[in-house]
Amino acid sequence: MTNMMMDKSSFKSARTMGVGITLMGVLLMSLDPIFIRFSGVSGFDTAFLFGLFTAISMPIFIQLRDERGLIRAISESGWPVLLSGLLMLGSATGLVLSIKHTSIANTFVILSAAPALAAVFSWLLLGEVTKRST
Repeated sequence: MTNMMMDKSSFKSARTMGVGITLMGVLLMSLDPIFIRFSGVSGFDTAFLFGLFTAISMPIFIQLRDERGLIRAISESGWPVLLSGLLMLGSATGLVLSIKHTSIANTFVILSAAPALAAVFSWLLLGEVTKRST
């Protein structure tokens, strides 16, 4: 009985932490467009700087967090990591250019369709079945 209680409490604390991290991410993501719009540089310059800082910080993060090290982690992950990186590059560039060329509200309304599209692509490419309620 005690193990069940501990499991439930650890689940609740992990869930609370996950919700907190999500809320913090949403808050930070909501401020991004304001800074992008007020930066005074072109959309491609902003996208380049985002990419540059990501290209610098991500290898450092991988080296610190993955016990295999950067080179081994990338080589063992193979082509899916490269494809994922290219898709993330396109996504970030599209987001920045969208914010620069249209209203921030329109950009985020379009972004709100991302979970539905992710479910469709998960079904098509991975065969995952999403619950109807989702």
